[in-house]
Amino acid sequence: MDNKALLFYKNKLNALSKEVNKYNNINRYTAFAKLISFVFSVGLFIFWYFNSIFNILFLIVPFLVYIFLVVFGQKYIDLYARYKSLQEIISDEISFFNKNYNVFRPNTHFIDYNHNYAYDLDIFEKGSIYHSINRCTTADGEELLKQLLLHPKRNSEEIIKIQDSVKEMIPLRELSHNISSISYKNPVSLDNFIKAVSKNITPPKKSTIIYAYVSASITIASIIAYGVGLIPSFIPLGLFIYQFTAASLYAKKINDEYAKLNKANNAAKIFLLISETIKNTDFQSEMLISIKKDICSLSSKIKELQKINREFDQRNSGLYYLISNGLFLKDIILSYRINKWIKENINDIPACNNAAAYIDVINSISVFGFNNSDFIFPVIDSSTIIKAENISHPLIDSLKRVGNNIEINKTHKFLIITGANMAGKSTFIRSIGVNLILASIGAPVCASSFEFSSVDIFSSMRTSDKLMESSSYFHAELQRLKLLKEKAEKSNKILVLLDEILKGTNSQDKLQGSKLVLLKFIKLNITGILATHDTALGSMSEEYKENFENYFFDFDIDESGEMHFDYKLKKGVSKNMNASILLKNVLND
Repeated sequence: MDNKALLFYKNKLNALSKEVNKYNNINRYTAFAKLISFVFSVGLFIFWYFNSIFNILFLIVPFLVYIFLVVFGQKYIDLYARYKSLQEIISDEISFFNKNYNVFRPNTHFIDYNHNYAYDLDIFEKGSIYHSINRCTTADGEELLKQLLLHPKRNSEEIIKIQDSVKEMIPLRELSHNISSISYKNPVSLDNFIKAVSKNITPPKKSTIIYAYVSASITIASIIAYGVGLIPSFIPLGLFIYQFTAASLYAKKINDEYAKLNKANNAAKIFLLISETIKNTDFQSEMLISIKKDICSLSSKIKELQKINREFDQRNSGLYYLISNGLFLKDIILSYRINKWIKENINDIPACNNAAAYIDVINSISVFGFNNSDFIFPVIDSSTIIKAENISHPLIDSLKRVGNNIEINKTHKFLIITGANMAGKSTFIRSIGVNLILASIGAPVCASSFEFSSVDIFSSMRTSDKLMESSSYFHAELQRLKLLKEKAEKSNKILVLLDEILKGTNSQDKLQGSKLVLLKFIKLNITGILATHDTALGSMSEEYKENFENYFFDFDIDESGEMHFDYKLKKGVSKNMNASILLKNVLND
C-alpha cells in the first residue's frame, strides 16, 4: 500500500467513526423508547384487567407504538451495522499496511505443495498476493480468485475484459467498500443456501396459508366486535390464545428456516447493495455491464427476500412475537412466503451468484490497484514472453524496492543468473513469476512498463517437507523436475523458474546434472530462468549462444569489511561470492 492510499483510509476512518457514533446513539434512544412502551403496555393491560374502566381498544395504542418502534428501529440497526462494518474494513486496511496480517483472510488452506508454482511463489501464505488482494464477501468470489491465481487466464480477450473492469472500479471507492464490508470476515454463498433449504424444507400446504389468513381475519374481527360491545371478552381472548398456540406448533420448523435464511442474509445484502449502488451507474466496460444486468434483474426479488428476513428478525422481540402470532399467525405466513420465494427463484440464483462472484473478484483486484497506485496495467504482446522495466516484487515496501529490467522475447531460451548469497537472485525470480500471474488475472503489476504474453508457469525453487516425507531431498527434486518435463510436453508455451536445482547432491554431480537438465529443457522448447551459485554454468552461453544469456547480482565490501548489495541485475557472470565471508562473520561473533 502506498502513502496516498493510507492517507485516504485515515480520513475515511475519521468520517465513518462519526457516522457510527450517530447511529449508535439513535439505537440507544430507540431501545429505551421500546422499553418504556413495553412496560407501559404491560402496566396498562394489568390495570385494565383488574379495573376495566376503559375500552380494551385503548390497549392497542401502546402496542402499536411498540411495534412501530421495532420496525422503525430496524432501519437504524441496519445502518449502524453497515457503517460499523465499513469502519472495520477501513481499519483493517490500515492494519494490513502496518504489516498486521491477522486481518482479512489469507486462506492458507489453499496451499498446494504439488501445484506448478503456488508454494514456491508464496501465493496463499499470510501477507501473500492472495492475502493482499482478497476482499471477497462471497465464498464463490474467494473460490474464483483462488482459481484465477492457480490457473491464470490464457485468453487475451478475457484478460483485457477483467483489466477494463478493474480500471473502471478503482475510482469507485464507495461502491467498492460497500461491497467489501458486507461479509468479508465470514463469506457466504446464497446459491448453496438456497439448495440446502429447497432440499430440506417442505412448504406448507396452500390450505394451511388460507386457514392462516381466514383465522387471523376472524380474530381481528372479534376484537373489533368486542370493542363495540357486540361480544364478550373471552371470545377474542380465546381466539388470541388459540392462534398463538397453533403458531407455536410451527416454532421449531420456523426457527430452522430462520436460521438458514439468516445465513443467506449477508449474501442477499451483497446482491441488493450492489444492485442499489450500480443501478444508476453507466458502466463502460463489457464485463461490468453484463454483471449489472444479471444482478439488477433479480433486484426486486432480492428485496423481497430481505423483507422476509427482516420480518424474521422482528420475531426476536418477545412482545412482537406474541402479538404477531396471536393476532396474525405470522410464523405460518412467513414460512409459506420464504418457501414460495425459493420455489419461484431457485433457477435464477446461479446466474446472479456467478455475477456476484465476478464483481467480488474485480472489486478485490481494484482494491489492490488502489492500494498500489504506482503499479501499472500491463500490455499484452504475443511477440514477447515478458519485457519489463523496473520490475520488482509487489509485496516489498515501496521505499525498499529496487527495480530491474528483463526481456525474454524468444522461446527455448534460458537466463542464467549467478550471484552471492542474499544478493537478490531468488527475489528477482519470484518477482517475475508473481507479476506474470498478476498480469494474467487482469491486475496491475509492480513495474514502470510491462509487456507480456500469457504463458504456463512452472517453478522448482524449494522442496517442501510434504514432498520429502517418503523420500530424500534429491529424490524429491528429481520428481519435481520430472513433473516439469511432463507439463512442458503438454504446454505450447511455458516459462520455468528454477532456483538452485539439484541441491541434494555433490558439487560435481550438481554441475553436470544442471547442464543436462538445461539442455533437455532447451530441446523441449522450454523457456526459463535459473538462479544458481554455480558460476561454471555461465560457460553454456559460449557453446549455445542462441539459447543462454548470463546475468548476475553483485555486492561491494567497504573498508570495515561490511557487505553492501545494490540488488541490480547486470549482464555477465558473477565473480564474487560471499559464503566464506558470511561464515567468518558468524564464527567471529
